[in-house]
Amino acid sequence: MHTLREGNACADWLAKHGATHEDNLTIWHACSPQLDTLVLADRIGVVHFKT
Repeated sequence: MHTLREGNACADWLAKHGATHEDNLTIWHACSPQLDTLVLADRIGVVHFKT
């Protein structure tokens, strides 16, 4: 059985965020809460499964 899982949830979130905004450039002075959660999960080794 093959299980689809996310290889890099942070990159995926950033790509989706960029695709849904019309701005050509976004500069954050602090990490967004959603991305911060994904970074923390990545650091502790949480596996993200695709649905």
